Amino acid sequence: MFILASVFLLSSLLTPISPDDLTTEKLGDDVLLVYAHKGFWRVNSLAVRTTDGLVVIDTFPSPAFAEPALEKIKGFSDLPIRYVINTHCHADHCFGNPAFTGIPIIGHTRCLEEIEAEPARIRKSVYGALVRFENMLEKVESGSEHEDRIEGMLDFLKHLKNQLDGNFKPIPPNIVFDKSATLIVGDKTFEMYYIGPVHSRALIAVHIPQAGVLVAPGLFHINNLPVLNCDEGPNANELYESLNLLIKNCGDSRFVIPGHEKVCGMDKIRKQFKYVHDLSLVVKVCRVKGKTLDEAVDELKLGEFESFSNYGDVHPSNIKEEWKRQEREETKENES
Repeated sequence: MFILASVFLLSSLLTPISPDDLTTEKLGDDVLLVYAHKGFWRVNSLAVRTTDGLVVIDTFPSPAFAEPALEKIKGFSDLPIRYVINTHCHADHCFGNPAFTGIPIIGHTRCLEEIEAEPARIRKSVYGALVRFENMLEKVESGSEHEDRIEGMLDFLKHLKNQLDGNFKPIPPNIVFDKSATLIVGDKTFEMYYIGPVHSRALIAVHIPQAGVLVAPGLFHINNLPVLNCDEGPNANELYESLNLLIKNCGDSRFVIPGHEKVCGMDKIRKQFKYVHDLSLVVKVCRVKGKTLDEAVDELKLGEFESFSNYGDVHPSNIKEEWKRQEREETKENES
């Protein structure tokens, strides 16, 4: 069910971003991927052409990024933009909303509270990151590729800081839903599924079956294992349910769009799903056998996932988190 939400006004002055700062990639005839890449940072946005106009998914971290992206989109199609979809309300995915004046914006119900808190959250994050990257810049070799990447990231962070130091007020979605929603525009269907609390309490995925596209930002990283957290989320069960939902409903997708990485296929999502499934299973077996947590961390290697870049740091932690989750579940069952 769709309900209306209030909107805020915006006024901000930012350093201009050129269309040359953005890269495009066509995914079939009717989908244009637009992404900005500054230093270590990349964010993806999508324009989908239908017979009745365009639908844009995610709007970049500011109007200064969104406006040149609109120029790229106009070069792709001169059809009007009918809707904008926010996959969640983290700044880098929705603070460009004000560039889409008068266009309905769709998102999850929790976007309304998330976007209100986002300026304070991102301000704290940006200010801390500026210090860290400035310190890194002092230590890096002059003229190296690493120096260029750090300087690019600093430019991006300063861009966000200037926006937050001004009178910026983000614009939230004005059409929201809870568990799922379907939008039909011309010859395309946009199936939207809530997949939080992974990454964000307002996270949704968008499936466009006619284009073979699944937009799933924040749900996974191509080269990294998921980081599980029983207290702040996601725990293994929550992530399992979200991944399973997409495999069941969007398994035919040819193009999977993460939030900050290159386009991939459903095999990446299936690999993440298998890791969470196998982790939960081996921890359960270990507990049934009466092993201790220390023994589990030492013995449960899951070697087929060792190629993930964060395996050495994250896998032992994930064993502990899944142990904790199962322990809590057992306690609840015993108390009921």
